[in-house]
Amino acid sequence: MALEAFVESLEGVDEHLRDEYAEVDGGFQLKILGNYVPKDKVEDVSGLKSALAKERENAKNASRTARELQEKYAGFDADELNELRAEREKAEEERAKKAGEWDKLKGQMVEKHAAEVADLNKKITDLTNAYDSQLIESDVVTAISAEKGNITLLSPHVKRHVQNVQDDAGKFVRRVVDDAGNPRVDANGNFLKVTDLVREMREQDIYASAFTGAQSSGGGTPPGGGDGDKGKGGKGGIPSNLQRGKMSPKEKVEFIKEHGDAEFQKLPA
Repeated sequence: MALEAFVESLEGVDEHLRDEYAEVDGGFQLKILGNYVPKDKVEDVSGLKSALAKERENAKNASRTARELQEKYAGFDADELNELRAEREKAEEERAKKAGEWDKLKGQMVEKHAAEVADLNKKITDLTNAYDSQLIESDVVTAISAEKGNITLLSPHVKRHVQNVQDDAGKFVRRVVDDAGNPRVDANGNFLKVTDLVREMREQDIYASAFTGAQSSGGGTPPGGGDGDKGKGGKGGIPSNLQRGKMSPKEKVEFIKEHGDAEFQKLPA
């Protein structure tokens, strides 16, 4: 049994140990080598005891942890661990390198795709413009021919005010537009047709001379008529069964280029 260095009373001390204490002020002090240490000289070691107990517990826990780790990693080779780490680092470097190459390849693929899309869009635009031009050309030539106008002279002015658009039903139709590109309508609110535009131009002084019968030819000779047209072909080589209404726009244009507009106007409608 451990003896207290100082007690206020001997009642809690075994009788055979009471002689080990000397009476002092306020209680009894444990004697040391036949004498005693004054109370104020006795160092309080309770904190040291607590710290010692804690360290003993920590040592116990550390020993248990070390034993568990030893059991868990029994037979483990440190050199093997270092080798595995080196292999892992090398694999990560390879992945990073491949990722960089893939990013570069991906960028090239995206760039190539963008160029192909741009080229395709250009082709689509060109085809759309050609298609629009062909449809407009067909309607314009037909409308001018119906009004006995000079296709070569009138065509550029008519086409300038005609657009190919898609209506609400999804069909492509020709719309007559003003100088600002806005669709024109008649008194009833209906869209103007190309034939309406050509008839309107026939009544205007600036274009009247381009229509057969719209002005005096000065001696009974129709505009563009006379012997001068024979240089463009006249009736020579022109089939007698040709009819303007049965000719395609392309055939009309080719006929006018070869024989002249005057000969074209002479064909039966």
